[in-house]
Amino acid sequence: MLEPLGAYESVVTMGPAHVHCALKATPPKSVKGTGADNFIFGGSYSISRSLSIIIEGDRNVIILGAYSRLGALTIKIVGSGGVVFIGAFCTASSGSIVMVGENSRIIMGEDCMLSSRIVISNTDSHSIFDVATGARINRERDVVIGNHVWIGRDARIGKGAQVGHDCVIAQSAIVSGEIAPFSVAGGVPARPLREGATWSRVRAATIAEAEASPQMVQQRKSVAALQRRIAAYAEARSAPACDALSPEEFVPLPDASAAD
Repeated sequence: MLEPLGAYESVVTMGPAHVHCALKATPPKSVKGTGADNFIFGGSYSISRSLSIIIEGDRNVIILGAYSRLGALTIKIVGSGGVVFIGAFCTASSGSIVMVGENSRIIMGEDCMLSSRIVISNTDSHSIFDVATGARINRERDVVIGNHVWIGRDARIGKGAQVGHDCVIAQSAIVSGEIAPFSVAGGVPARPLREGATWSRVRAATIAEAEASPQMVQQRKSVAALQRRIAAYAEARSAPACDALSPEEFVPLPDASAAD
């Protein structure tokens, strides 16, 4: 669920980037670096007041989805033309996202939960060469994380990783390959420990009990309001945000910090 450009009501320049905020979004704590034509979009009710961003390059885009709650996270981009996308309703306790290279991508779907000291990176940071040819053999590779993924404390999501939706990545795991949807994965390198599993932000005995909890009922209300808001913009692109939907329809989620 991505809000259209018209939803971003305010803009401020911070360091090398233009920061656009939608309804009641809070901007990052800091944006530093060098470059030009970089853009950061904070979706409705997104909270990123503890987020630090470093950009060394041009024409990069960072999207922080609606209702996202980002704690002591650092996003660092070195290169140009890249995209870091964090989907709606994602939460993060602490860690870093590092993206290097030209036209690189780090994509995270909706409703992901990141614990503390997480590292997501598309690079090895330093170069490795083939001795015979002299060519570099460890190029950067994009990272894609699906919807509703829980990443445990101290986990590492490395270059080229593709994590399917509804996965659980165990504490201290290192992911460098593909993890199938509905998997619990752990170890170094991470491998599936269980298949056919999913997870919830609330403690419950069954999926039905979790879905009936007040927190999940409230989240569904927020999802529905966001969907109506996006639909309203599709019908009337020039309408001010407050005219498209009443702000009272947006029910802010409780500040659910990431579990371990």
